[in-house]
Amino acid sequence: MKKLLLIPFALFILTFSSCDDDPINTDDKKLISSLAEYKIVYTTIENKVPKTYICNNNGSEKTLLFDSTGMLFPCINSQTCLSYSSYDEIYETFFYDFSEQKKLNVITDEEAKKMWVRLIPNSDKILMGRSFDETDEIYIADRSGANKVLLSDEANGYFIRISPDGSKILMLIDQNWYVSDSDGTNKKLLFESYGINAYWHIDSKHIIRTKFVDDNTTNIELVNVETSGLELIKKLEGKQCLNARFSPDGKKIAFYDEYLSLYIMNSDGSNMEKIKTSTAINVDEPIYAELEWAPDSKHILYDQFFAITSGKGSAIGLELINIDTKNTTTILNTDNSYKAFWVNTK
Repeated sequence: MKKLLLIPFALFILTFSSCDDDPINTDDKKLISSLAEYKIVYTTIENKVPKTYICNNNGSEKTLLFDSTGMLFPCINSQTCLSYSSYDEIYETFFYDFSEQKKLNVITDEEAKKMWVRLIPNSDKILMGRSFDETDEIYIADRSGANKVLLSDEANGYFIRISPDGSKILMLIDQNWYVSDSDGTNKKLLFESYGINAYWHIDSKHIIRTKFVDDNTTNIELVNVETSGLELIKKLEGKQCLNARFSPDGKKIAFYDEYLSLYIMNSDGSNMEKIKTSTAINVDEPIYAELEWAPDSKHILYDQFFAITSGKGSAIGLELINIDTKNTTTILNTDNSYKAFWVNTK
């Protein structure tokens, strides 16, 4: 059984061949009342160039935001803005506030090969990542980019995760997961192993992690950040899983298996069910998927990508799945979509 690669897809700009769409049940195009204040922002590739769009919570009324190469990161403190980084010769990054519909504090860097920023919730500080040929540097800085303090020159910037309350930072350093306070102090090794993916619980006191025990077994575990104690949530026999994520209300967990089929279960591991069967079951090697819980904890944005016999890549597109009814709404019917987030525009 082949393992999925733990590589952020946004590092690559890929051109996929088209494929037959996965049969879906399509909701009508009414706006989702439980997500009335939210819209979806996503990036897609058009003529080999990433472009970022915003649309209603049911996929209607798509509007182009940015027409440039770049990467998006959600600003989790208010869900009202995203940070955006362009890949021009002089690196530029900025926050885009959707309630104000404008850019905030543009930061440029003439030396770094890549750069990104993320807001620290409940703080006037940001995390700033600067990538060079052989190193990745992580800084804490003012929102203007001034007064940088080096946090790490070893951390993988794409695996930096800030706790929901802004008090802690989870980071991958030399294939091991570390945690520190948001100012970079009190850094400690939380657990080892590259074959583990990890995300914050909504309480900011626990980490949910997926661990490959062997080729046919995956453990989904809860880690106490303070004590490093482990609690087994679910042992999955006969399958691998990746990217187990708690819903915003903490009551559900979503994850996908090695074939990119999507599952949900209760937070204690009970009542596991498949809500999306992937067409990748009959292809050579699934390679990537993205899931993003909606703020109402009742919907999931889901993307999936996989290899086919010809050696080229293909995808289903961006879908919105109702976890109760299992109905699926196509947000973007294309084989070149990735990185979708929810934003509050009010």
